[in-house]
Amino acid sequence: ERWFGQLFVRSINATYWLRRRTYRFFAHSTARVDEIASANGLRLRAERQTWLWRVAVYDRSTRT
Repeated sequence: ERWFGQLFVRSINATYWLRRRTYRFFAHSTARVDEIASANGLRLRAERQTWLWRVAVYDRSTRT
């Protein structure tokens, strides 16, 4: 979601395009990832923000 993160993604994809690779790199909105995870019964357990990435760990409660 940061401008340099998007620039990084676009640079990687431009390199893949030039090399005729079919793989494409994606960076998803953190708010949207949280929303989808929550809607599917997951809860955020830990997160770490680096200068480029957000790393999030989710789990599903197993109540018995």
